[in-house]
Amino acid sequence: MRSPLRIHLPVGTLKIATYLQLSSAEHDGHVPMRRFGRYFVIWKPAGAAAARSGRSV
Repeated sequence: MRSPLRIHLPVGTLKIATYLQLSSAEHDGHVPMRRFGRYFVIWKPAGAAAARSGRSV
């Protein structure tokens, strides 16, 4: 299985993936995403990972 396409930007990460490549948080709808045909476009802001782990940015 191929890995999803990730585009790292200064303000966050843009991920393009198929349904099988989504994480559990993405499946549950905890992350903003849009569906275009069979692909999902997911946006993760830069501070989101640090906020979940309790670290400051």
